[in-house]
Parts: sequence; C-alpha cells; structure tokens
Amino acid sequence: MDTRLQHLRNLFQEQSLDAALITSVPNIFYLTGYAGFLIEEREAYLFITKTDAYLFTNALYLDEVKQSVRHVTIREINRYQPITKSLEELISKHALKKIGIEDHNLTAAEYKSLSSLPLTIEALNLINLRVRKTPDEIEAIATACAIGDKAFEHIITQIKPGVTEKEVAYGLDLFMKHQLADSSFRSIVAFGKNSALPHHVSNNDRLLPNTCILMDFGVKANNYCSDMSRTVFVGKASDADKKVYETVLEAQKKAITYIEKALAANQEISGAAPDAIAREHIEQQGFPTYPHGLGHGIGIEIHESPRLSPPSQSVLTNGMVFSIEPGIYLVNKMGVRIEDLFAIQENKLVRLTNASSQLIEV
Repeated sequence: MDTRLQHLRNLFQEQSLDAALITSVPNIFYLTGYAGFLIEEREAYLFITKTDAYLFTNALYLDEVKQSVRHVTIREINRYQPITKSLEELISKHALKKIGIEDHNLTAAEYKSLSSLPLTIEALNLINLRVRKTPDEIEAIATACAIGDKAFEHIITQIKPGVTEKEVAYGLDLFMKHQLADSSFRSIVAFGKNSALPHHVSNNDRLLPNTCILMDFGVKANNYCSDMSRTVFVGKASDADKKVYETVLEAQKKAITYIEKALAANQEISGAAPDAIAREHIEQQGFPTYPHGLGHGIGIEIHESPRLSPPSQSVLTNGMVFSIEPGIYLVNKMGVRIEDLFAIQENKLVRLTNASSQLIEV
C-alpha cells in the first residue's frame, strides 16, 4: 500500500500539488486496502500530503479501520469535527497551498465547502492510477472470471422455453452467491429482439423456441471484478443467425490476433487500433458497426482504463486487463455480443475468461 501511495504522490509533481483529497470508495480501497465503505454513502475521506496520509471516517467504522489499516493515520469526523475543519487544521500544519480533488466524485455541496478553505483546488488526474495491475490483482480478476465461467456453464443447463429474462438473470446472480461472490453489475439477460439493445434491462418476457439469448454478466470476488458476454440459441439457429454470430466471433479473433502479433513484435498498440480492425470486419460483412467501444479496462471497478475505442488515447501494455467485446445489433430482430477478458503479462496476451465462445444451441 505504501507503494501505491507513493505512486499517487508522484502525480503531485505533474500538477504542482501539495496534497490530494481522495473521496471515491474504489480509490480509497486501492490506497488503504479497506473495502468496507459503501459506494452509495460518503463514509470516508483519504487525505494524502507529500509526507503523511490521513483516513477520516465516522464512529461506525473507526475501530474496524484502526485494526485493519496501519499505514495511514486514522481520524474521526463527526458533527463537531467535520471534514472541512479537519482539513483546515492539516492545511495549516503542513503549509499546504494547492490540493487535488476527484472532481467527478464530489457533490456540489462538498465542492462549495472545500472552496471556503484557504488554498487552491484543482482536479486531480487519476486516470492511470490503477491502469496497470500487479500479478496479485490479475490473479484476483482471474478468480472472478473462473466463477463467471462456471456461472455460464450452469445457467445454460437451466435455460428452457417459458422461463423469463428475470429468472435467468436471478439464476446467474444466485449461482454467484453460492460461490461466495457477488455480481459486479446488474446482470443483463435479453431474449430475441431485446438482444439488439446492448444494455437491455431484463424483464418478464418469456423465452420462446428458436430464439437467441444474450447474457452479459460479471462476478465480484475479493473486491475485483469480471465481465463476460455470451449469446446462445434456443433450438436451431438459422443460417442468418449463424452468419451474425460467426461475424462477431471472427471480429473478436481478428482483434485478438492483432494484439498478439503486435506484442510479439514489440510494437506500440493504441487502444483505437484493435477496435478499428473489429469494426472493419463487421462492416465488410454488411452489418452495422457496434455503438460502443471494443473494450474497457476492468479491476476494482467494472469500467476502468484503458479504453479500446475510436477516440482512445490508451497504449496497451504489460499489467493491463481489458475486455474485447464486439457485437452486432439488428434492431427489432436480434443481437450478438461475445465478450472475454484479457491481461497483458510479459508481453503476451493472456485470456482470463475461458467459457466456450463457439455457437451453442440448447
């Protein structure tokens, strides 16, 4: 954790900062190792100077945090000692003049309160703080992926005409719970024409014979996430269905092959390049391009850096974990998405999701 704090401090020089106020739960976990704070609530603040680090929380968490977080100073905040008063004391103690904040995470009220302090506030660029994972982090993501693989193998045995989208989604989530894990996001299960909606909200539609099912789901285990998508067919897939599926699968393979070859040749890989390759293949087959990026980073959160998309400025390199998920969506007809997670380790592309991506008819 001290190494991670130092990594953050190294960013101070780039922006001429004296300190940083970290408010997002994922970054607080990353920098302290404590995972008990709720994302929905504001239960902690992490304040880091060039020499010290302070974690502020309320009485509900104080004793537990003191027991588990040893490398930072723990202080209580309450109605008599709010965060702004505590920060004002530290500003004076450390003679701070300029601090960085997570501007995307603060409320307007919090920003207004911080603005009353005697110093300059600037947005802190943390886009690359967690972009490169350690081997232990990659192993944690791989563990989540392995549970996701099992969840997929389980759920296809439960699929039969008459079930609803919600029932299948619940079946996925329940399987994860039985593996002592959670879902990393709301599971997406889409039947038939609903599968043409990339982020469809599962409903009570019942499964009919000769229908495709798109499932997009993830596991959260040991505080790290997985993400995968599979499209299966109930009954026989038509020739048209098969062409859509094979086109998506081939687009994914082409993107994978490009990254593998570039890594082997020690070539720089932009996040935009594999996306362009996958899109080009889909369009050459006469289908519309997908309305999302080819992939995204994943880790403590379901969406992180790097990005694989047309405007991406990411450069893919060792330690990065990301999805490759091309899709074809035919409005009011059907959709196919195939998504797998990969890590780059020792200049090689390592597949983390291993459930079959071949066309499945159940």
